[in-house]
Amino acid sequence: MKGDLRLVVHQNHPLANQETVSWDNLREESFIIFREGYQVHELIMQACKLNGFEPNVICETSQWKFIMEMVSFNQGITILPQSDLKEIDVSEGKIKVIPLIPHINLQIGIAWKKTAISPTLLELGSILLKPS
Repeated sequence: MKGDLRLVVHQNHPLANQETVSWDNLREESFIIFREGYQVHELIMQACKLNGFEPNVICETSQWKFIMEMVSFNQGITILPQSDLKEIDVSEGKIKVIPLIPHINLQIGIAWKKTAISPTLLELGSILLKPS
């Protein structure tokens, strides 16, 4: 799977009407992100550092839904991976998804032994590869 990182903000956020947003424009924002240990956390921290700032992280979690709820309550912004196959679901809240400049591309792969294919693994594959 391929994709990139996207900015997610509340629909009333000052950046919500932008076509794209520069990483540098996030310097004063409050970040709600996945906790340390997640690859997306490392990518966000590195991108901010490359742009000359340390993000103001107000919340770290392992829960995608919690992050989306916090953004939908306008408590901060987040940066999430968006797959080429499936867009970030914005139906649950009043949020906007905006491409970041420069783009940070992701590529995710899954591997398994041919002799160890289980029904659960087949179901996971069908979910991940299903077009939106």
